[in-house]
Amino acid sequence: MKKILYKILIILLFALISKTSNAQIHFPAITTNLYVSPFITIGYTFGAGLCYGIDFTFGMIKIKHYNPEITAALSVQYYFVNYQKNQHIIKNITFLLDSKYFRIGVGAGEIKKSWGFKNRNTSKAFGTNIDFGITAFNTQVPWIALKAFIPKSGTWEWCDNKNYISGYTYFKQEPIYLFD
Repeated sequence: MKKILYKILIILLFALISKTSNAQIHFPAITTNLYVSPFITIGYTFGAGLCYGIDFTFGMIKIKHYNPEITAALSVQYYFVNYQKNQHIIKNITFLLDSKYFRIGVGAGEIKKSWGFKNRNTSKAFGTNIDFGITAFNTQVPWIALKAFIPKSGTWEWCDNKNYISGYTYFKQEPIYLFD
């Protein structure tokens, strides 16, 4: 899984650099732009049920050559999926390309479920996370997003549908700049 994740990140990086290059080799204005943007999500996981959680997006590098500006960010997600009166907890770390109007990312995560007498036992599995979201040109419009958590094959038997594909929505808050 790590090899696939690294390959995807390298392809995204080369695609970004090649798009900014033309006959002359030049790089767009890249600046350090540290911020945090927390938000709460609510949605529905297909084949399971309601999902809700929290997301902290940490912006790192801003590329000013594009309109709108694109930020390379790291997203830490912690969300719950209700499945047949049980809760499955999914934690993800996702590398994102984030702007005012879209966000696309890929990452890795862990799913956990407690079970048994007084929920003393836990089962865990690791997997890949893909996240995509869009919004309109107005800050008052909520984001509509789709994320998929795909556990490693053969490691998760707690759900009939092995993949957790969720449609969700949220209001993105103005970022809190730590360094600009």
